[in-house]
Amino acid sequence: MSLPPEHRFFSNGEWVPIEELNVNDTLQLKDNSIVVIENKIIFPTFVEVYNLEIEDNENYYVTEEGVLVHNGYADTNELKKIEERGFKNVKATKNGGLDYAESDALYPIKEGQKNIIPIEYSGVYNTDFENASLSALGQKSTPKGYVWHHLDDYDPKTNRGTLQLVKQEAHSGISHIGGCSQYKQATGISYIFKTW
Repeated sequence: MSLPPEHRFFSNGEWVPIEELNVNDTLQLKDNSIVVIENKIIFPTFVEVYNLEIEDNENYYVTEEGVLVHNGYADTNELKKIEERGFKNVKATKNGGLDYAESDALYPIKEGQKNIIPIEYSGVYNTDFENASLSALGQKSTPKGYVWHHLDDYDPKTNRGTLQLVKQEAHSGISHIGGCSQYKQATGISYIFKTW
């Protein structure tokens, strides 16, 4: 496999950087079957590869075998991008996600409003956003210039997780693992945008 180093493989129940994979670790394939790594050789060569960035869902399959990888992972470079955009105190989570709870990117709330809210996952972005806006703000629409961020705390047993209302500029184009990736991993279903 020839891949950029920021790819994470779903191995033994978690996203693992390629350099941390070992013989006898497992990888998940597109048919949900598992394959065991039998050998590991690192070739010190440069190969031209294409690094895809897919907004809001950075899980995809690589190679003819269809190995599940994740391209989004919040690291110091991603946090630096956010800081360069003028936002402070966004934290990387242990899973490679982003937590805006202590940041100045959160929506400024008024009395009776919330900018962080637990929701039941629906599998549809629009539905989650509308439900969160109704519950947190008392309105159907998301405020202009803001987006609901699925925190990477999805619980497959309860089908629930946390949404944070953040400045769109602090979220768009920032690689990270989020709750939607965890939902897909748990259910096998990709999140979608509904169009009418």
